[in-house]
Amino acid sequence: MCRWGGIEIADREQRIQEARRRAKANSGKRAEERAAAEESLRDRIANMTPDQAGALASRINFD
Repeated sequence: MCRWGGIEIADREQRIQEARRRAKANSGKRAEERAAAEESLRDRIANMTPDQAGALASRINFD
C-alpha cells in the first residue's frame, strides 16, 4: 500500500469519504431545523398585531 505523509492513502481516502457522508447527513439535519425555524417564524409573524408587525418591519434592513 502506498504511504503519503505517514498516512496510508487508502485509510486517508476512507476517512475523507466518511467525513463527507457525515457532512451530507448533517446538512440534511440542518436543512430540517432551518425549515422548522422558518415555519415557526412565519407563525409568529402571522399572529402579530399590526403594531407589532410595523415595529418588526421598521427594524428590518431591506437594502
